[in-house]
Amino acid sequence: MQDKTINNALLALYRSGEARVHVDALMALRGIPAPKCVHDRPLGRGKCKRLALSLLPCTTSIVANAIQLKLPDITRKSAVNRAYQALLRLEAKGVVVRGFGPDGCLWTIAEHP
Repeated sequence: MQDKTINNALLALYRSGEARVHVDALMALRGIPAPKCVHDRPLGRGKCKRLALSLLPCTTSIVANAIQLKLPDITRKSAVNRAYQALLRLEAKGVVVRGFGPDGCLWTIAEHP
């Protein structure tokens, strides 16, 4: 087995939180630094986009509030970033459009001819 494979397996165990004391010891023996950022409860693939779609028409702030309800441990800045990135991906696909309303940037469902 390659060293890289073992190192990646240890990092995955570290991120999962299982037997953290033992994993820390093995990582120290192998000289692997601990990751600076560990997502303890990330949203699954596409969940931010689905959450944003369920709230349309809305602002980025509204989607960020919903994300913070799902992940209360993340910062407001991180929640806003996740919301904005999800809305940008939906805009790139042509699903939503950006407009301006009284509360600022308003995202709505795109009209297809």
